[in-house]
This record gives sequence, C-alpha cells and structure tokens, in this order.
Amino acid sequence: MLADKLYTNLRAADVRRLLEYVVELTGIAVIYVGLAKLSLALASIHPSATPIWPPTGYALAVVLLLGYRISPAIFLGALLANVTTAGSVGTSLAIATGNTLESLVGAYLINRWSDGRSTFDTPAGVARFAVICFVPSTIISATVGVGSLSLAGYADWSEVRSIWTTWWMGDLAGALVITPAIVLWGTTPARIERRVLIQSCVIYAATIAVGLIAFSPLLEQSPTRNSLAFFAILPLIWSALRCNQRDTATTALLLSCFAVWGTMSNAGPFVSSSLNESFLLLLTFMISVSVPSLALSADVAVRPARSQSCACSSSTPNELNTNADAA
Repeated sequence: MLADKLYTNLRAADVRRLLEYVVELTGIAVIYVGLAKLSLALASIHPSATPIWPPTGYALAVVLLLGYRISPAIFLGALLANVTTAGSVGTSLAIATGNTLESLVGAYLINRWSDGRSTFDTPAGVARFAVICFVPSTIISATVGVGSLSLAGYADWSEVRSIWTTWWMGDLAGALVITPAIVLWGTTPARIERRVLIQSCVIYAATIAVGLIAFSPLLEQSPTRNSLAFFAILPLIWSALRCNQRDTATTALLLSCFAVWGTMSNAGPFVSSSLNESFLLLLTFMISVSVPSLALSADVAVRPARSQSCACSSSTPNELNTNADAA
C-alpha cells in the first residue's frame, strides 16, 4: 500500500512537471512565431530574409535565462514561422536548425567564456558578448539558411551575397539590442527602490520624446530633420552615466523601435533608395549605439569597486598593519 501510494505521488509529480514544461515550451514557441511573422512582413530582398529579426535576440535571451532545455521551443517556433512563409519543408527544417544552433552556440560560448547572464556586468563582458554575436553565433543561422535556400533553388546564386548580408545583420542587431534588455530585466530583483524607479521613468520619458522628434513619421519630414538623429545619443549617455545597465539596454531598445517605425514609414534619417538599404543603414546605427553605451554603463557600474580595490592595493604594509591594530 505504501509503495503504491509513493508511486502514485511520484507519477503525479512527474506528470505535473511534464505539463509545466510543455506549457512553457508552447508559450515560448508562440511568442517566437509572432515575432518572426511580424519581422518577415518587412522582408523585401527575399521572403525568408528580413533585416529586422528580433527572434534571434529573444531566443538567445531565453536560452541564457532558462537553459538549453528550451531549445525545442526555438526549433518549433522557427519551423512554423518558415514553413508558413516560403520555401519547402526541407528548407524550413534547415532554417529552424540554423536558428536553434545560433542560440545554443551563442548561449554556450557566453556561459563558457563570458560569465553567462552576468556578461553585462563588466565592459569586458559586454565586449565578449558582442564578439560572440558577431562571429560564431549569427553566422551559423545566416549561412545555413541562405545555403539551404540556394541549394534548393529558392534563392538565386547571384543574390546570395546580399541575402546573406541582410540575414546576418538582422540577426546580429537582434542579438545585440534585444538580448541585453531581456536578460537584464529577467535578472533584476523584483523589488526596485523608489528613487531608482523614478529615475528610470524619467529616462524612459526622455527617450520616448527624443524618439518621436528624431524618428517618428508623425512629424513632417525635412532635410534638416535628419540631423536630429544625433539627439538619440543624449538619452543613451545619460542612462549609461546616471542609471544602470538595464535602463541603458532598454533605452537602446526603445530608440531602435522608434527608428524602425520611422524607416518603415519612409521617414527619418535612414531612408535610402530601397527599403532593404534603408534598414541596413538603420541596423548599423542600432549596433553602433547599443554596444558602446552598454559597455560605458557597465564601466560606470564597476568603477567604485575598482577604485576601492586600487586604494587597498596602493596601501603600504605598515598602513595595513596600523589599520588592523586600530580595528
């Protein structure tokens, strides 16, 4: 009787954990599909290659926060998004595999060599995160995806270079802008001091105001308005010097959203001869402002501890013994 009861309890617990895992995977996959379909609607050079691809940043952040066990959700979400867009089941499987490997390889390297979820705590960690996203991680998805489409005849070989560049830059910008914001919010303590909350609200309000002025299609477009894009640097520097890494990453994300909105509406400083070229200019802006500002914010955060460490190391042995005797 006792053994049967224990077996029943264990079985119920196993079933409950399995159901929780399935629900978790389903939720992550649904969000991935939603982000992917919205992003693919902006594709112009190829139906499967879009310059705006936040799913990469979302997938990398989820794996960093929840672990490698989440990878089936990434694969399923990528498969559903691509099989309902273009290509065949075979190319969709290859693209989903590339997207999943992209997040797994990126998360593994960040966990192995860049302090995992704490990679944004130091300037060196931010630099390592950026290098990992630049080279091994995002290149996997772009190469596997474009290669499978070309081999299957769904992409002309003459356009492989431009499709690959668009694919890679979209994934790279998604990782560098989206991942820090999600990870930093996911690792932030639930309770936030009132002073910090007010300061965050002020910087977010200023960011929204700058985004509306510099990028919004609601204002009349003029040649002189293009120079207003430089105002985007102000809230980024402010948040980096006065706030924390979470606020800096969120500020970069908000500015990027306004810039994407303006470029979609054929407004703002990044408008070029074609929509794809406009988005590539936008991606260059997003990458160039997000990484340096996040590194600056991390440097400001670690500076007090570094100063204290330097002060301790500069003390002579006699001074240390005197302080110890006084204590």
